[in-house]
Amino acid sequence: MRDLRADAPPELAAICEKAMSRIREERYGSAIDLAEDLQAFLDGRVVRAHQTGALAEFKKWVLRNKATAAAAAAAVVTLAALAAVQTFAKREVTAALKNEEAALKATQITLADSYTASACRRRSGGNTPAPSSGTTRRRSWRRAIRSAPRRAGSARGRSARWRRGHSARP
Repeated sequence: MRDLRADAPPELAAICEKAMSRIREERYGSAIDLAEDLQAFLDGRVVRAHQTGALAEFKKWVLRNKATAAAAAAAVVTLAALAAVQTFAKREVTAALKNEEAALKATQITLADSYTASACRRRSGGNTPAPSSGTTRRRSWRRAIRSAPRRAGSARGRSARWRRGHSARP
């Protein structure tokens, strides 16, 4: 068939060659099988006589079901766009949280410095400047806590008396 008519569709040529095969086992089993393949060719469906791949079958399905294919393509594009927007929003939220954590850390350091400075001023009568940042700040903080006035009812006072072996009440 392909020798006689080169411009014939490959599916139709395959149907004709299978119907006219010289080997009995290669031919259609019945006229109904031949009619089904011819109807499939006319409907634009996959023909059993012609071996095609998944891409060709998908292309034929899209040509037969244009509205469904368009809806499916729109759904895929929408999902991809939503995924992109979600990823972008997540990055922005993560960056904002990191900035907020950095601001909170800076605020905590500032509060610690001010507490240390006020503790140092109370201890020395207000003449000593606040310690510098870094290791000195941590040492000053510990020193200020250790040297803070102890009240008799405070937890620090009780634990100190307890460690020295005294009773919890005066």
